[in-house]
Amino acid sequence: GLLAYTQQGRDINLDINRLVGYRNFCNKLWNAVRFAMSNLEGDGFSAAEDVADTVLANAVVSPRDRTILSRLNAAIESCNASFAAYEFGELTNALYTFWLYDLCDVYLELTKPVMSGDDAAAKLTAQQTLYVCLEFGLRLLHPTMPFVTEELWQRLPGKRATASITIAPYPLAVAGWTNPEAEANMELVKEVIHAARSVRAEYGLANSVRPQFFLKCSDAEVRAVMEAQLDDFSTLAKAGDSRCVVDEQPPQGCAMHSVNDKVQLFVLLAGLVDFASEIAKLEKKLSKIAPSLASLEKKMGKDDYESKVPEGVREADAAKKEALETEVAGIHRAIAEFKRLL
Repeated sequence: GLLAYTQQGRDINLDINRLVGYRNFCNKLWNAVRFAMSNLEGDGFSAAEDVADTVLANAVVSPRDRTILSRLNAAIESCNASFAAYEFGELTNALYTFWLYDLCDVYLELTKPVMSGDDAAAKLTAQQTLYVCLEFGLRLLHPTMPFVTEELWQRLPGKRATASITIAPYPLAVAGWTNPEAEANMELVKEVIHAARSVRAEYGLANSVRPQFFLKCSDAEVRAVMEAQLDDFSTLAKAGDSRCVVDEQPPQGCAMHSVNDKVQLFVLLAGLVDFASEIAKLEKKLSKIAPSLASLEKKMGKDDYESKVPEGVREADAAKKEALETEVAGIHRAIAEFKRLL
């Protein structure tokens, strides 16, 4: 937490909440490694000393494996550059981003179905990739978090060249890991996943519901990218049977969300959502908002409003009016969309 403040110079405005946030990061780190270890122990897994050099030569290597190793390589390069330049704030940001956003939020979640699946070759690659990320990641963290990283490093399976992480060499970038194409493709998939989650929230779909998604791609190249990671999309978007299409039109009863110029997302809501009931709920909500908006507009429309009402109150009223108008417009759009799907 204190190292993150070094970006500001010698004088810092210490916020204890930031330190609490990094304490929570330690808890997240501990729990993430414990969860990962549950997929490495008791399954006959053994990490060879040269696993980092051979993992990409396995028979089955998925785009998610290539992506996380590329992100790990980027973190290694950033950490070494930050140490050389004494930029410890950049160092902590690189470590935090890799562990929290790349490894925990994405890769660990994507490998859950693989670890419990029947594809032994894919599972082995996922285990080896996960082990490499943990071993390299803990060594990257060690100078800034010496005690917890030593404890977790000692618990990793397999044998390593040194008896302690303290005397283990600091990681250097590995030739062949950096893969900008894999990273760009994963960013597209994550963008589509974010859109799918937004659609689920917008229509109130429970986590247990697995709707069918149709990903309408701009061309065959984008379709190939999405199909290669369709399982990853289904995992994080909690999707059911999903398909990628180019010229084919999705069936009736689908809600559409335009992700970008490459992908449009369609989710089949027929049978999952009672459109008439949802319309009735929205109209009831609209009837409650309308009087508040009308009262506010009447208040702001008086001749002496500008002269008698303090500026702070006028600004608050304007902000409230804008918020109510935005909400009303959103309700009208939702009603129109539900009527289209009826």
